[in-house]
Amino acid sequence: MEPNEWSDYSTVRNGGMRQNGMKRNEELCNELAPRTASLCITCRAGAFFLQISMLECVHINPYEGAAPMIPLKRRGIILDMDNTILRSRIDFKQIKNEVYTLLVRAGIIEADLPLHDFTASTLIEHARLSAKFTGETEQAVWTVVSELEQAGMKDAGLEPGVVELLKQLQQDFHLTILTNNSYTAAIQALRTTGIEMYFDHVIGREQAVTMKPSPQGILHILERYPHLSKEDWLSVGDAWIDGKAAMEAGIRFIAYQANQPELERRGIVPLGHIDELHQLLHYL
Repeated sequence: MEPNEWSDYSTVRNGGMRQNGMKRNEELCNELAPRTASLCITCRAGAFFLQISMLECVHINPYEGAAPMIPLKRRGIILDMDNTILRSRIDFKQIKNEVYTLLVRAGIIEADLPLHDFTASTLIEHARLSAKFTGETEQAVWTVVSELEQAGMKDAGLEPGVVELLKQLQQDFHLTILTNNSYTAAIQALRTTGIEMYFDHVIGREQAVTMKPSPQGILHILERYPHLSKEDWLSVGDAWIDGKAAMEAGIRFIAYQANQPELERRGIVPLGHIDELHQLLHYL
């Protein structure tokens, strides 16, 4: 056998390993050339090929000294928090009703408002349109919301399979949280459940400026990763507001245990629907 002619190789694709056996280096390079983000490794005879793009395959000889590895581009995933990765007891319907009652009593919104069309966040944004929505009223609203959030986050647990999924994703993806909860409540919950370490950024309603379904929170995250395109991002959430924010920001959305009729009514078209978190891997 001629030196450098054969390589024992594996391919890496989307974070998974697949052993493919023995092939000539030239054949291997030609086969892998059309595949983006594929990597030949484990050289047997002294040389191997590293594919770095769809158009270029580079020959590396390890006997000439250590060659720098070219890392595969890490993409991004934006995760909702409540009822997506955390199983909280927040009563969102109660929050909406309490906010509604406060705003009606203050004469800011009409009592006959079609409440079923609103979430607490969209109700608050609707109230902002009124000149009667003063700083004092806003503070009262957030006091009510925060108290109910804190009560609901007490003894919050993890959705099944969260830790295993995050451990796997962390190696190849930038992981971020976008929640309509307060930043303080979110951080406390993530620390208590022991998963804060897996996330690059946690964006609460204070950082997002306007809450979901506004796309501002997602755009805020994307600005922190200028080297990634919108096609490199995926959003995961359980509610229509998560899907709406993703669609308006121009990124893909995966619905987790979501109300499909509600998504359809709102015009939300997910990339896919999943009932278990590990199913997310099928879309990566």
